Amino acid sequence: MESLLSLGFEAFQADTSLFTLKHGSIIIIILIYIDDILITGSSLSACDQVICQLSNSLLVKDLGPILYFLGLEIMRNDTVMHLSQTKYIVELLKKTNTIDAKPYSSPAIANSKLSKHDGEFLVDASDYRSLVGDLQYATWTRPEIFYAVNQVCQLMSHPTIVHLVDSKRILRYLKGILDYGIVLQKWLTTLSSYYDSDWSGNRDDRRPTSGFCVMCIHYVSTDTLVDDVFTKGLFAARLDFLRDKTRVQPLPQLEGG
Repeated sequence: MESLLSLGFEAFQADTSLFTLKHGSIIIIILIYIDDILITGSSLSACDQVICQLSNSLLVKDLGPILYFLGLEIMRNDTVMHLSQTKYIVELLKKTNTIDAKPYSSPAIANSKLSKHDGEFLVDASDYRSLVGDLQYATWTRPEIFYAVNQVCQLMSHPTIVHLVDSKRILRYLKGILDYGIVLQKWLTTLSSYYDSDWSGNRDDRRPTSGFCVMCIHYVSTDTLVDDVFTKGLFAARLDFLRDKTRVQPLPQLEGG
């Protein structure tokens, strides 16, 4: 950290592992996780210069363009970047003994709402809590499972057998489309935001379930109700349609460097 500060980098207030350096029209961004460093910026030569400067005070090994980082798999060419978590999800399927289970076409039953009174309480809830925590991390590249994951997250204190089955359903949905992930395109520079709230949707306390997203995608009409994917359990056909609108797609055939 001291090496970065001495080069003029500033720590991001919301995340102390993120550092930025601005010089005229050039911006360099560095993310640190333990002994791993990600560096990107508007100028390749400026990034190379920072790496060279860091190597004067630290033992630095340049591994080239990023391919894998904290469970995220990155494939790219000159215009498209695909972010996925295939390996992470496969390991999670093995961990929960669901690698051979039949896939589901949706992460939650359409129009379903869980309750804390569903089924018998689990004798040991540790496996359930671990699984739900792992599923939360999978939402980084699979935003269409937000609603289903949010449902099982609300029941962490006293989960039941029914809740465990529902959490494994999310995994079995992911198993069916392992190569899907978020597609980012170079020419998409407009941010679009969507918000929805399911008023009095909670079966236990009548509180609403709210959801919002901010995406760098082509404009999608509000009539499409893309925010439904974050606040409702949807039928498979509707889910597939909205999943595509949020740029969650299979790994494209990338050509070029």
